[in-house]
Amino acid sequence: MKKVLSIVLGILEFLVIIYIIFITSCILCINKFGFTQFGNYTLVTIDNLRSKYLEESKKGDLIITEYSEDISNGDKIYYYESLTKNYIVKSSKVEEILKGGDQNLYTVEIDGKKESIPDTRVLGIKKNKYHNLGGILIFLKSRIGFLIFVLVPIMFIFIYQIYELVIVIRYDKVDEDDEDKKNKKEIEEL
Repeated sequence: MKKVLSIVLGILEFLVIIYIIFITSCILCINKFGFTQFGNYTLVTIDNLRSKYLEESKKGDLIITEYSEDISNGDKIYYYESLTKNYIVKSSKVEEILKGGDQNLYTVEIDGKKESIPDTRVLGIKKNKYHNLGGILIFLKSRIGFLIFVLVPIMFIFIYQIYELVIVIRYDKVDEDDEDKKNKKEIEEL
């Protein structure tokens, strides 16, 4: 029974550590616009403010976008737009692409006006959309969520590992004392 419990706890520790690494990576990989970005992939979490600018999404959604050089006319792109002190994400269909040197300009129609978006502000095209995962990710990246669901589990794992170390040292010492007594007894018998 102890062996099964030990295996289950080991698997649980491994899963918690992987989960903690993922959440910490999401926090550490925030780009200059305030969104988590892994290479060409950007995680867009939809809150109340962002849901107003993306009609196809609702609060709590998670949209994963991928930037690619293969964006063509008619593709729906996601891009950053400045709104007071924050950045929001909007989406529009590409009407024209102006390629030039190091930077491309994507012409989109916004509220009846044509606007050029540089590729430095383009997230890319939608790869996947998950309902409710965005709200969970927003909470886990918050201070309280990070404290409760990252720091506290790590603290319990750390304390459990110290407990296991103490138990191993204690029983190893007891086993050594028993072995020393057996050796002395065998020597006395000879």
